[in-house]
Amino acid sequence: MGLNSRYLRYLVRTQPTALVGAIIVTLAIVLAVVGPVIGPFDARTAYPGNQLQPPSLRHLMGTDSNGMDVFSRVIASPRTDLTIAILGTLGAIVLGVPLGLIAGYYRGFLSELLMRMSDIVQSFPVFLLGMALVVVTGQEIKNVVYVVATINCPIYVRLVRSQVLFLRERPFIEAARALGGRDRWLIREHILPNSIGPVVANASITIGWAILLTAGLSFIGAGVRVPTPEWGSMIAVGAKNVYTGEWWPSVFPGVALAVTVLGFALLGEALVHVTDPTRR
Repeated sequence: MGLNSRYLRYLVRTQPTALVGAIIVTLAIVLAVVGPVIGPFDARTAYPGNQLQPPSLRHLMGTDSNGMDVFSRVIASPRTDLTIAILGTLGAIVLGVPLGLIAGYYRGFLSELLMRMSDIVQSFPVFLLGMALVVVTGQEIKNVVYVVATINCPIYVRLVRSQVLFLRERPFIEAARALGGRDRWLIREHILPNSIGPVVANASITIGWAILLTAGLSFIGAGVRVPTPEWGSMIAVGAKNVYTGEWWPSVFPGVALAVTVLGFALLGEALVHVTDPTRR
C-alpha cells in the first residue's frame, strides 16, 4: 500500500498532466450521471421566443436556433456521448481481446483470416465506414454503439496479438507447456493477464476517440438525432449561425468536446506509465 501511494505521488509530481486528465474525466463522468438533472432547463425542450438569446444570467451559454438552453444541453450531453463511447469501447475490447489471443497464439489459416479481416475494416476511412454502417443498421444510439465497437475492434486484435506473439516464446510459457499445461489454461492463466495492461492503457484513448467519432457522425447527420443532447449535433445546429454572429450555440459544445477528449488522452498517457513497468 505504501509503495503504491509513493508511486502515485511520484506519477503526479513527474506528470502533472495525469492529474489534469483525471480531473476532466471525473467531471465528465459526474455530468454523465447528474448533468440532465441539474440543468436549469429541460435539455430536450425548445422554448418559443427564446431563439438565439446571447449568454446572460438566465441563459449562461445562450440559446440555440430552436430556443433550447445551450448550457443545459452541454452538461447533459456527456450522458449520451460517454455512454456510446464507453459501451462501444467495451464492445471492442470484448470482441478484440479473444480474437487477438487466437490470432497471436495459434498459427495457420484462422490466424491469417482474422488479420486479413482486420485489414479490411481498417482500410476504410473511419467516418465513411461509420456513416455506412449507421445507414445500414439504422440511426439509433444502440447502433452507433455497435459502429464504435466494430471500428475499434481491429485495434485491440492487433494490440493483443502483438503481446501474445512476444509472450508465447518466453521461457515461463515454455516451462508451463513442458509441465503439461494445455493451451486454454496457458492463455487464461499466463498470457491473458500479461497482455491486458496495454489494453487498459489504450481504453482511455479509445474512449476519447469514440467521443470524437460519435460527435463527427452526429455533425454530418448520421449519429444522434436532435433533440437528444449531444455535442456533435449541437455544433451542427449552431454552425450556420456563426456567420451571422451568433457563435455561442456551436462554440460552447465544441469547447466541451475538445476538453473532454483531451482529458481522456491525458489519462490514457498516464495509464501507459502505470501499466508498463519499463516506464516506471
